[in-house]
Amino acid sequence: MRHLLAHTSGLAAADVDEFALPPAPSSAALVAGLRDVPLARDPGTAHEYLNANYVVAARIVETVTGRPFGEHLRAGVLLPLGMTATVATDRCDAAVPGLALGHVGALGVQVPVPEIPAFCAGDGGVVTTAADLTRWLRFQTGDGAPLLTAASLREAHTAAPGTDGRYGLGWSVRDGGDGGIRVLHDGALTTWTSAIELSPTGAGAFVLTDAAGAPSQLAAQLVGAADGAAPQAAPADPLRAVNLVLAGLTVLAGVLLTVAVLRAGRRARALGGRRRVLSLPAVAVAAGVLLLPLGWALVAGPSWTSWLMLLWMLPLGGILAFVLVTGGVVALVARARAGRSALPEVGDRSAAGSAPATRPGPRTPAS
Repeated sequence: MRHLLAHTSGLAAADVDEFALPPAPSSAALVAGLRDVPLARDPGTAHEYLNANYVVAARIVETVTGRPFGEHLRAGVLLPLGMTATVATDRCDAAVPGLALGHVGALGVQVPVPEIPAFCAGDGGVVTTAADLTRWLRFQTGDGAPLLTAASLREAHTAAPGTDGRYGLGWSVRDGGDGGIRVLHDGALTTWTSAIELSPTGAGAFVLTDAAGAPSQLAAQLVGAADGAAPQAAPADPLRAVNLVLAGLTVLAGVLLTVAVLRAGRRARALGGRRRVLSLPAVAVAAGVLLLPLGWALVAGPSWTSWLMLLWMLPLGGILAFVLVTGGVVALVARARAGRSALPEVGDRSAAGSAPATRPGPRTPAS
């Protein structure tokens, strides 16, 4: 259990598709699918964050208690802490009364969209309120209901063996200066992000968002302000530079492909019936088809769900792909039509070639 909670179990992301579609119907089914997965390393020797570790831990709880993990969590943890408005679901996309849709967007424009389906029992799926999460934060500082001893809380907040001093039991561990440590945790689905942090002085803060952003930076700044640190500038959008590049490429692609459509006839006349295999529209279509798969494969490996997640997190990438494919196809069709109309019909002759031959007439004597 300690290896699972510290992400030192030996399971590796390269061997486990955490976001497979359709989602696993239960934690039992997901864990059963791990039986033939080899361990990448010996347990306890290296830290690799993997959500599946917590699904396995939740399944152990279900096996020991004989009831679903969410039910045990509510009865054994949430209600004793007074977190009566908090519920635990087994699906990231579960409909919970009062829960609004999350958002995807870029450059200040946000659109509500459904969350991508995924199994979340043990590694997520907890829907809460600011008031209830405040109770959880107080509990973590030792100021709440005594579900754990002070020694157990310290152990959860202390780096576990095999993590290179970076991770405890469910908490990342960082040097807080002055001999103290900061404990924190952040997470993200595709339409929600969150972060929580505790400082060595006992101050704490959490940030919940219904879109992509930088909640961990903001939580750190809030904790720093509580500890008397100098105010800092608000964190910038971490994806702003990427989105600006994608927006610029989208506009450029749209302009070039529009020009290709408008100049299709002129190009066909210039080529005089000749064809070019490699052209801007053809390259645009190929690039649009491969953009999202290659983009995600370079980051985390190919997976249909991963490509969908990339589209949710970087919607401008999807718009760029759409412009490339649609504009490229339209330009190719326009050029094909212009090329057919520019070809001479069979039997036609040029004016010079079709002029009738003439014989010289009889000569007249010079006068």
